Amino acid sequence: MDRETIEKIEEMSKVEKFDFHGLPYTSKKLHRVEELRAETLRVSSLDSFCDLIVEHGIPDGYFVNVESPTQAVFYSKLRDDVCRDKYFICEANDYIQAIFNEWIPIEKMIIMLKSLFIPNEDRENLIKLLGNITDSKSVTTKDDGVTQTVTARTGIALEDNVAINPIVKLIPYRTFLEVEQPESEFLIRLRGDTAALFEADGGVWRVKAKKNIVEYLKAKVKEFNHEVLVTG
Repeated sequence: MDRETIEKIEEMSKVEKFDFHGLPYTSKKLHRVEELRAETLRVSSLDSFCDLIVEHGIPDGYFVNVESPTQAVFYSKLRDDVCRDKYFICEANDYIQAIFNEWIPIEKMIIMLKSLFIPNEDRENLIKLLGNITDSKSVTTKDDGVTQTVTARTGIALEDNVAINPIVKLIPYRTFLEVEQPESEFLIRLRGDTAALFEADGGVWRVKAKKNIVEYLKAKVKEFNHEVLVTG
């Protein structure tokens, strides 16, 4: 490669700066060289998350943000490039989620209610109702939009009519196991040999769950005579 070619390449590679309608521009797109940073550490329990925060020392400007009912992040203060580091992330992934807004076999619904929901009056009543339907030979339903009536036949002579309150209050496991699980309303519907639970609280449970996480983290860190800003 001769000298003239080299000079031509150098000339083409120069970055020029100019103004256009009062705004600064360059002739080439520039990319910032990122500094080498430690990989974000991930944990699955709030207790472990708090231990890491306390051990880190909680420098000024650092804080925790509860991103969702299943995730919390420990952020650094703003760097010179107006970005933040995510030092620790806590994700609730140690529980099996219940199935909502889908039709599933009644027997599977009973198992789900018994294993993935905290006991309360509505849960017990719903399990009892579904159990009676499962043991029957035929089922018919009537739904007027306000209440749903289920007719369960046992044998050929006995017939029981049961009026179902369409809205039930249940407490499924949906957030970190260390905090109180929020109770919320569900619409119960039956169709043949299947049932479905439709979420009916407009997502209010998410607000409650995040509030529970915020309160838990503040109290947990305070046990170590530390304080940290927790938002959510």
